[in-house]
Amino acid sequence: MGMRENSAVERMPDPRPGLLEKLVAYVRPEFRADVLVPDSQDPVLGTPTCAVPSCDYPVADHGICNGHRLRWRDRGRPALAAFLAEPGPPIRGRAELGCCTVRGCRYGLAGYGLCFRHRGRWGGPGGRTPPCGPPGQL
Repeated sequence: MGMRENSAVERMPDPRPGLLEKLVAYVRPEFRADVLVPDSQDPVLGTPTCAVPSCDYPVADHGICNGHRLRWRDRGRPALAAFLAEPGPPIRGRAELGCCTVRGCRYGLAGYGLCFRHRGRWGGPGGRTPPCGPPGQL
């Protein structure tokens, strides 16, 4: 049983369009993006935003996002108009994402200034607490 060696015969280009060309021909230009962010008013892909004026999260229930819905529920489900007049501080989660402090690592933070992988390697439950510092210091 011998193995076939690669032949030096060049293949002629296929005159028919490939799968990518066919796909691009059928996809409208507004959908040809790396990350598609639909308009909130789009009738198919859009999601209305939270009724709280300073919040841009999508609606989950009762016209408000999930974070505000939980806060509304924890307050005893007051009249929605009263809640919207005083919704409280902004919902957490809009802070700038941090970077792992290990030099050369480009992952985000999981805890103690480290990404998930580096945090797991540092120690585990009962292990030593990793140092925190500016990115690239470790």
